[in-house]
Amino acid sequence: MTTERTPCTTCGPPIELDERRTLVLRHTARGDGPALSSLYHRLDADDVNRRFFSYALPQESWFEEWASIAERGGFGLIVESRAGDETTVVAEAGYALLCDGDGELGIAVEPHARGWLGPWLLDALLRHADERGIPNIQALVLSENRRMSAMAARRGAATMGSPEWSTLRLSMSTNGPVPSWPGDRLGDRPHERPRLLVESERSRWGGAAAAIRAGYDVMVCRGPEHHPHGCPVVDGGHCPLRDGADVVVELLDPTDPSSAARLLADTVGHPGLRVIPGFTTDPETGLVRRRTDAEIVADAGDSSATGRPGYVSGAGDSSTQPRGNTDE
Repeated sequence: MTTERTPCTTCGPPIELDERRTLVLRHTARGDGPALSSLYHRLDADDVNRRFFSYALPQESWFEEWASIAERGGFGLIVESRAGDETTVVAEAGYALLCDGDGELGIAVEPHARGWLGPWLLDALLRHADERGIPNIQALVLSENRRMSAMAARRGAATMGSPEWSTLRLSMSTNGPVPSWPGDRLGDRPHERPRLLVESERSRWGGAAAAIRAGYDVMVCRGPEHHPHGCPVVDGGHCPLRDGADVVVELLDPTDPSSAARLLADTVGHPGLRVIPGFTTDPETGLVRRRTDAEIVADAGDSSATGRPGYVSGAGDSSTQPRGNTDE
């Protein structure tokens, strides 16, 4: 447990808010359950639902289990507001370890403390996760929770394919502008299902459910114009999502002069990478048409070959993981 005598350099020094109040960031540890419970009992019903996908708080034992998540490979942070002898937990964030090597995010911030505190806390958690060898932090977010989605998007999050429309599963890199595929941390071990990357201005792709049924793992990465840190491919570097994909669907509008679609289309990937165009041009009229999701999925399914034999499935069971996240 981090104490006053053993400060964490990654957490940084206390923040003086005014003459009376100080914010202290520290590691969560066994025994913090009651303080976490007090924080969550100050949230309103909508906040609780965004965090747990239920309007009911979990049993008190859950808070102690979450406080001790570091004992099971995860990690947590607490933000304390200290004024004289009074200490109040105003925010917390942590991740549970998934079997694919990523962490699953849980975060909550007291309503009156929202603004800069949530993004600052998330960044601190990403730094700690990187130090512990966690490549990505995943977050399961209700589709209506736009503030949380926006906070993840500002950190270069990609959307993981899911047949569900009520939730989004987002993935953020802990040490780069773009996340990697779940399971890549496991080394050279091949993956079981072929991977399909969709490059699109939108965060969701309508064909994801059909592609998943066809046997693909799906990730959606928004175009460079929407990426806060720029596109590593456009900038002349490597993209972990492209490098780890077996199929790329290019849905960036080629008729938009500001789009990087042409640059990405000219990018040479690894030898086994298949590129599927999302648009087609009528040879007689020259009109550009966006292909339907069904056409794209059928095109992907027409080839049984992908660049890499013998895939290993990624995503892990999150039965002990946090469910969702409050607005920050």
